[in-house]
Amino acid sequence: MLVTADGGIKLADFGVAAQLQSSIAKRSTVIGTPHWMAPEMLDQMEQYDNKVDIWGIGITAIELAQLKPPFFEMETMPAMRRITNGLPAKLEPETAATLEFHAFLRAVLVKHADARPTAGQLLEHKWVTSAKGAPLAKLVGEQEKALKEEALAQAGGGGGGAAMGVEDG
Repeated sequence: MLVTADGGIKLADFGVAAQLQSSIAKRSTVIGTPHWMAPEMLDQMEQYDNKVDIWGIGITAIELAQLKPPFFEMETMPAMRRITNGLPAKLEPETAATLEFHAFLRAVLVKHADARPTAGQLLEHKWVTSAKGAPLAKLVGEQEKALKEEALAQAGGGGGGAAMGVEDG
């Protein structure tokens, strides 16, 4: 996750990427971390499209809420079988979440890719439209201020160690 200066959030994946074009609308390569992979990617008999990213958003949302992805305690192969053959992941019962967040997860974690919403449709989901960026923007502003103060202290320190947390002596 990348955070912009105004508190906006951008999801990024620095793994393998491929452009899907009309001539190649589906892919069949399987590279990635299995706990975040959509069932159609793990099936290996099935081709997939950009709906795998919609699934990945749901798994990432669960990870952010619980501080771990679903099936994290499982070994890789059993987790892959569970993702492919079991019910879609959902929040652990003790995880605090709004009804809208649960509805968002139910919308994106649909086993059949054709039934998953598009990214454009997700932008209209109630959980997304009700999001407020103000608390995150405040934290970004505080961090930015602290970094500027640290840079000024280091620049004005003239070689004195006190500005960097080292006592003169």
